[in-house]
Amino acid sequence: MTPKPRSYGTLSPGLTYLTIGSGEPLVVIPGLLPNHEALTGRARQAQAEMLKPLAVNRRVWWVNRKPGLQPETTIEQIAGDYAEALRQKFSGPVDVLGTSTGGCIALQLAADHPDMVNRLVVASAAYRLSPPARAAQWEAARQLEAEQPRRAAAAIVPLLSTNPAGQRMLRALAWFGGATLFKDASDDLVATIRAEDGFNVRDRLGNITAPTLVIGGSKDPLYSVELFRETAALIPRGLLDLVEGAGHIRAQAGRSFEARVLAFLDATDDDLAADLAVAATTAHAAARIAAGRTDRATERDPGRFADPAAEVPTDVTAAPEPGYQD
Repeated sequence: MTPKPRSYGTLSPGLTYLTIGSGEPLVVIPGLLPNHEALTGRARQAQAEMLKPLAVNRRVWWVNRKPGLQPETTIEQIAGDYAEALRQKFSGPVDVLGTSTGGCIALQLAADHPDMVNRLVVASAAYRLSPPARAAQWEAARQLEAEQPRRAAAAIVPLLSTNPAGQRMLRALAWFGGATLFKDASDDLVATIRAEDGFNVRDRLGNITAPTLVIGGSKDPLYSVELFRETAALIPRGLLDLVEGAGHIRAQAGRSFEARVLAFLDATDDDLAADLAVAATTAHAAARIAAGRTDRATERDPGRFADPAAEVPTDVTAAPEPGYQD
């Protein structure tokens, strides 16, 4: 049975939305979409069905970007649109779930407007894209601008697989289905891809005050285990849930994913504090191991770090900061 009530409409400054369920609000920021127009008909029904598992005891707000983005739009500006919409609609901070590109926007939102985010879940996203993902998305945008949807699909769709054989198969399928995949694409898709290409919020993760869960697949070619780890580690109250063997899609889909999200959002403050304490202990243990390596290296070569101006090796300074948990 579909949770009720349902509603749909537009929030200032033009963000289209769909809601389902009842209870405390959960704002969902989706990944890349062909366009930013309001969902209608079967598309709206299908999206509502996908949101049902998250709406068991919450009112889920699925909020898209506004249509008509400028070509030079940045993720920072898009996050600003979301902040304006949330301030208009809600009286205080709300829980936010961002998936894929939506996860990048959610990170920027939480960093720039921490007063609007209560708890944050970032799924299949990190503080920046991996180099292969940037290259693929850039090529897809270039082909879309050239009105070559097949080439655009062939550039980006293969990254949804976790192995070379699967990528070859997806490339072939994308070539044949590209025209259908992008038949409703607007300039907003290209603008969002360009915005994500320039996205890197690493230096602002420390501004995020919301408890944050980063969910990532260990075989996601759009990011990497290292990017997921670092994103969670640099958020003061960040936790990492690494899904072993999962790629970009599987890490953010299915009952397992929904259970992860709801368990985090529904956890008591005491339970969450305990999880964060374990995460901090894990990080400190890693730091001690790194320090041990440094001590042993110094014993082998006492003069190695004698000069205060000497460059400190990368492995000494790269110990994880408190705030993540496998």
